[in-house]
Amino acid sequence: MFGERVAHGLLVLSIASGLAVRMGFMEGTVQAFMQLEWQFRRPVLIGDTVRLRATVRGKKPMRRMGGGVVTFRMEVLNQKDEVCQRGNWEILCKNRPDEADAAD
Repeated sequence: MFGERVAHGLLVLSIASGLAVRMGFMEGTVQAFMQLEWQFRRPVLIGDTVRLRATVRGKKPMRRMGGGVVTFRMEVLNQKDEVCQRGNWEILCKNRPDEADAAD
């Protein structure tokens, strides 16, 4: 269909979640992955280099859960800066320790 081999879309989504952890803002803060809305916009070809762009789109405090839901806009881009996959991730994150103390 694409004239050459492509990386499976769910493999690229898995790589995106790994890249998000490597960015450093998820490790130690994520309590639960709440929702995923995802679009596969163009193929990722074998040999492409991908990167992840993450933008906070919203946040909703959930004090009884010890944190809040953060909505991220995630985009997987290839080496040509073309968006290959994109979507929204809703993640339940912990409060900072100082915010948790202030809520008590």
